[in-house]
Order: sequence, then structure tokens, then C-alpha cells
Amino acid sequence: MIKWLYILYFCLFIQLISFAQSTKIDKKNAAFTIRGSGGVPASFSSNMFKFGFKGVYEFDITVNYKLFDNFHIGLGYRQTLFKNNPKYFTYYKDPRTTFTIPYDTRFQVQSFILNLGYDHFFTDKFYITYNIQSGIANSQFLKVIQDTSFYNRPYQPSDYQSPFIKAQGTFNFIVEPKLSFNFYFGYQSLLFNYDPRSSRMNQYEELRNKSNKQGIAWLSFGFGFNVLLDNKNK
Repeated sequence: MIKWLYILYFCLFIQLISFAQSTKIDKKNAAFTIRGSGGVPASFSSNMFKFGFKGVYEFDITVNYKLFDNFHIGLGYRQTLFKNNPKYFTYYKDPRTTFTIPYDTRFQVQSFILNLGYDHFFTDKFYITYNIQSGIANSQFLKVIQDTSFYNRPYQPSDYQSPFIKAQGTFNFIVEPKLSFNFYFGYQSLLFNYDPRSSRMNQYEELRNKSNKQGIAWLSFGFGFNVLLDNKNK
């Protein structure tokens, strides 16, 4: 499924660029831009991860340089946070002491971004940015309750490092000569599969029975800004 999503995103990106070339106006963005955004992620691919964790927040920032026309390249950072499903994982009952502990297990992803994008101007006040991003993601399960039952053995590491890919569309509205605000939709995929032993949750049969054929991925939506660092936009 992930492979077909990559192909779909690539085809959509090409179609959008083709459409942009046929409808764009003669307006250029600044040579340097700082782009930031914040929003909410929603688990998408692995049914096991989607059942176990719900999105809390996501924010990112990139510094970009215009290569030619309105194509740009940049580097940046993104942090994404998920929390255990509060409707299912409420309290953990320690089998040794019968004490109950509130669940607060989290999954944090820190992505180091290589950003490739294109700004398509429809008017002098509105443009859409098409982005493809890749890089390395450091992922970690936090506040893990150390269940020692058979289902969680052999114990797995709670942190991972893996490549990622993200496709994103951003709708920008220019409010000042050096500032625009936007809203965005994106899809990010980590190139590894969720293992419930890493979060020490594999003892729950309902979680174990969920399919887990795809890597961890999520949709995201939110709002952001672009700051123009020179006066060369026209």
C-alpha cells in the first residue's frame, strides 16, 4: 500500500506542476524564505499503530533557498507527538502488586528535513506550494510502562532511527509584502513497522489482533506562515 501511495503522490505532484505551468502568473517568491507550521497528525496506515496511538501535535520549520523560477530547496526540523489511545489504554494493572498506573505512553518523532518545493502563484496574493520532503527521523516511545509479561518478550528497543518521506500541499495567502499565512495537508511515512513490544503493549489481545502490514504513517493538517527574507519577490 505504501508503494502505491508513493506512486500516487508522485503522479499528483507531476499533474499539479503541469497544471501550475499552464495557469501560473509571472510572480516570483523571495530568494530566501523561512517557513513554519503547526497542526495535528492522524495515524493512517498500520491498523495496529492507528488503534494504539492518537495524534497530539506537529510543528516544523524550514529555511529555504530559491533555485530557479519558483523551485526551492531547504533544510529544517519537525517534531510530531502521539499519545496512547485514551479510550482503550486507561490504567495498567501491575500483576505483581495489583496496583494501577495511569497510561501516558507517548511516541515522539523528530524529523530532520530535506525540503524540495515549488510555489505556484494563482494571483499576486495567493499561491500553492507543492512539497516533497525526505530525511532521517529519530523516533522514541516515552513514559513506557515496563510490563514484563511473556507477550512483550524478547524486549525491543524503545527508540529507532529511519528514513522518512513526506508529501505536502500548502495554500498560502499573502497579507504583507514579507509575510504570508497558510493552511496545509500532508502525508508522512516512516520506513519501519510498529512493534507493540517497543511500547510494552503487546499483552493486549485486541491490539495484537490488528493488522500491521504497513509502516508507521500519518496524515496531518494545520496552519503556518512564510517569511520572505529579501525584496526580490515581484
